[in-house]
Amino acid sequence: DIIKSRMMAKRVINKLNFQFQYVNKGKFKSSTIHPREMPFIAFIDGHDSSSNYSLTVNVLNENEFTVGDPPVTKHFGEWIEYNGVRWKLQRTRQDPKIFASTIFIISKPSAENASATLSKSVNVVKGEGYSNIFTLSYETDNTSMGVDILNQYMAEYQQYSLEDKRQVALNTLAFIDEQLDTVRVELGEVERILKNYKEKNRVIDPEGQATLYLNN
Repeated sequence: DIIKSRMMAKRVINKLNFQFQYVNKGKFKSSTIHPREMPFIAFIDGHDSSSNYSLTVNVLNENEFTVGDPPVTKHFGEWIEYNGVRWKLQRTRQDPKIFASTIFIISKPSAENASATLSKSVNVVKGEGYSNIFTLSYETDNTSMGVDILNQYMAEYQQYSLEDKRQVALNTLAFIDEQLDTVRVELGEVERILKNYKEKNRVIDPEGQATLYLNN
């Protein structure tokens, strides 16, 4: 099923910019945070796109946070080196004090792992018989992320359907053009053979012969 494919999951992730995953570590429960609800957003540089990365930070105030054990104080907006890659956390307008704790876990899974996880989490239930109606669901502890993901899935599915129909039409036209070229070649070959036959056997054009007879 195309909706459950990793290709579709990749399209959704890329369109929503969900390459990074954010979790707020609470005292009893950790919560998934929508990127637009985060007090900062993450950037990464010098990484292997096929590998997974994570960074745990403790927000101290509007400008500083700590990483590592023992903790090292860093500033938002600056590039830092951690586990062989460079990270940068850019502050947003969200207040870090509204969360259950000041500890955040940032994950950057590989594209393959991220798409595999998302595709497995999306459930598709088709209608009975030959119905084209299906029900799409996604389970998450963050409602706004769930809504965005489902809406984007539907948008990407519609876009893919249009692209698929367009490609089918282009392939059909290409096939017709190829067949027309073949017919033209075959007709040209028939005309050449007929011309050679007439010349070899001195066949007179019937229409031309009738014209000459009438003129006489």
